[in-house]
Amino acid sequence: MILISVSVLGLAACGEKSDPPTAASTPSTKAPVSIPPSPPASAGDSQGGGTSDKERCAAIKTSGDKFKADLLAKIQSGDAQNPETYRTILSDFAGSMNNLAAGDSKVAKATTTMIAELEKAAAAPDPVKAADGDALTKAAGDVESSCKAAGYTLKFG
Repeated sequence: MILISVSVLGLAACGEKSDPPTAASTPSTKAPVSIPPSPPASAGDSQGGGTSDKERCAAIKTSGDKFKADLLAKIQSGDAQNPETYRTILSDFAGSMNNLAAGDSKVAKATTTMIAELEKAAAAPDPVKAADGDALTKAAGDVESSCKAAGYTLKFG
């Protein structure tokens, strides 16, 4: 089960700047990641809402970092064998990105798909196996690709 837990950790984002999680990392709240206000639209901006895709990708990374910290904390606490743990963490990760999926940009659309796949995995009888599946892997890859096109390097896993 621990090997599968490590596979699920592959969904956690590591982008341009990343501090390694520590044992002291603890989940804070389930609130969505905030997107800072942005300047007027320019190249790489989303097609809706005025938030640049680069800012959106940075917020996705922040959300992924929290997901990774939450999962590591559960593994370290010995709660890694409980499927409900994964349901909660996957649902929280999906929920934290809901406000990042607004708009018509490629990043927003890819994020919408990834959220749907995270929610499917959370609802599956075996959420760990579902999170390790091809659909979520593809969705995460699409987010990475769309962020790269927007000028932000984002890597899941």
